[in-house]
Amino acid sequence: MKKLNIEATDENILNSIANDKLQRTQDVCDFINMLETIDYNAFIALDAQWGEGKTFLYVKSK
Repeated sequence: MKKLNIEATDENILNSIANDKLQRTQDVCDFINMLETIDYNAFIALDAQWGEGKTFLYVKSK
């Protein structure tokens, strides 16, 4: 599989949401809502190899 590197510009993020082929927009919204409930200092690590979707938050299907 070819790796694709996309810059996290406002335009690219909005395009990713509009063209949600992996149906992960709801996962991103759920993650943001969860983050907004944290009222203390916390560390969050997104751990994956290069090219595995950390820039735009990759969530595997359930």
